[in-house]
Amino acid sequence: MKSLTLFLDDVFVKIIEDDTFSISFHNCQPEDFEITPGENTTIKQIHSSQGLFIKKKYFSLSFKSKDEVTSIIELKLPSLEHLNGICDVGGISLRNLTVNTIDIQVDSGLVYLNNIHAEKVSITCDTGTVNADKLIVSDHCDINVDSGTLFIKNSLTSLCGYDIKCETGISKLFGSVKIRGDKRLFKAGVPMYRLRNDTGLCTIE
Repeated sequence: MKSLTLFLDDVFVKIIEDDTFSISFHNCQPEDFEITPGENTTIKQIHSSQGLFIKKKYFSLSFKSKDEVTSIIELKLPSLEHLNGICDVGGISLRNLTVNTIDIQVDSGLVYLNNIHAEKVSITCDTGTVNADKLIVSDHCDINVDSGTLFIKNSLTSLCGYDIKCETGISKLFGSVKIRGDKRLFKAGVPMYRLRNDTGLCTIE
């Protein structure tokens, strides 16, 4: 599978690498969502460069339980070269993926990455949280959070470079506070991790 673009609205989507393309629903029903593939194709026959639109159609309320249940759609994808995700409200979770490039834009929500190997990664989150564990890149990683929390662990090695800026918040690097507000922390190296958190907390472990 060469590339896939996801357009998400008010939904949390998990993406996992698998041999075939499939969609499964957790804590929700297929009829709760509008899922529209690109032109001239079906959901299970998405070809390269096709777009997949996922939008919640309506909400259901339950007064039988006080526990909040999160609706999750899980996508299993064959090996990808490029993954693009655009999410208005909700979140994206990537796990156990090897991909050339990742480009994710979230207006308000969450981005989780676990055991990701990529050449280039670009993540923009206006309001919310970006949480990455074992985010390994060979070229560069750009993460920009306007207001929220940026947390990365088990990703940067001694060979990695970093360019960190936290304008009105706090940045912690390997357990110690390094910069507070409108300062920059830089180290040359390859690959390069460029991290921005305008308002909030940036933590690297």
